Amino acid sequence: MTNGTSRLDRIEAILASVTESQQRTQQQQEVNTTAISAMRERQEQADSDLRESISDVIGIVGGLAEQQQATDQRIDALCQQQAETDQRFNTFLQDARADRQRADEREERTRQRIDALRQQQAETDQRFNILLEEAREDRRRNEQEHSAFVENMRTMFLEITRIWQRLTG
Repeated sequence: MTNGTSRLDRIEAILASVTESQQRTQQQQEVNTTAISAMRERQEQADSDLRESISDVIGIVGGLAEQQQATDQRIDALCQQQAETDQRFNTFLQDARADRQRADEREERTRQRIDALRQQQAETDQRFNILLEEAREDRRRNEQEHSAFVENMRTMFLEITRIWQRLTG
């Protein structure tokens, strides 16, 4: 019973570890999703800002050349910011994909471990059932031998009683 309980405790510990790992993966996935959403909002804001700047440039085109040059500089800065934002987004996306790949690999290893544990449990159950059947067979034989012994003793006592009665009678 202690061996079975110990094995069950180990299985429960492994399952708890798998659950904890899945929870950490889920939490990391939620963090990544939040970060991607924030990046998407910033990108949309940057796109909106760029559209406003372009609209201003079209309105000012007939105006002063100095204002055109200043507007061009702002557009260049926004383009640089957009490129940096795109780069950060792509980096986060690559990180999220790598995290997903690692999580999938961990999940597969866990699944393989669980399958191995199931196989071990099935083998243990089979060995236990064989031993149980052998023990039942041994008990049946012992009961037969005991019954035969009791019958022999009863016959011997009857015989002794008859002999005693002949001697005393």
